[in-house]
Amino acid sequence: MNGKDLLNAKIFGYKTYDEAKEKFEWAQAWELFDGNKKIFNITHECIDRHPAAETAVRIKFEDGHVEEYSFGIISSLSARFANALESRGIDFGDRVAIMLNPSLEFYVTLFGALRRGAIVVPCFPLFGPDALKQRLEDSGAKLLVTNREKMDLVHKTWTGEIITTGSQLNELLEKDVDEVVDIDDYE
Repeated sequence: MNGKDLLNAKIFGYKTYDEAKEKFEWAQAWELFDGNKKIFNITHECIDRHPAAETAVRIKFEDGHVEEYSFGIISSLSARFANALESRGIDFGDRVAIMLNPSLEFYVTLFGALRRGAIVVPCFPLFGPDALKQRLEDSGAKLLVTNREKMDLVHKTWTGEIITTGSQLNELLEKDVDEVVDIDDYE
């Protein structure tokens, strides 16, 4: 039994993928979600509903070192980033472009933007100037989150608002909260 068939059998009782395609109804799947069913929030389903101490993300880098982050850390920091987006005027449905490699900052900005209700525009970190410009213009992005290393490329293609990782992102995460958690503490 392949992975799709196994998942369908485990969750819905289907024996094959073809059977699932034929009989699947969203009403069945909807019962698996434990969040607000009037407003589906992917951040709740992927992050908030899990035990805070459990590992959410494990990143293995080319040099072999591994970083792990818990659901609690990502939940807390992404909520702070969502608040920072709100204070910058990002509303439900606005586009937020993210051009970062897998890292704590990537997951914080991804889930923070989704928590805010923004539409995430993924921008591959190896895009050239033309590819980046096209995605930013076509999407109507109001904000781009990237790292300092990409600023030369970004300034050639983008005149909109930019948040860079590091101290600028840390400052945003520290505003409007009682308890300050420095994102650098989790690197």
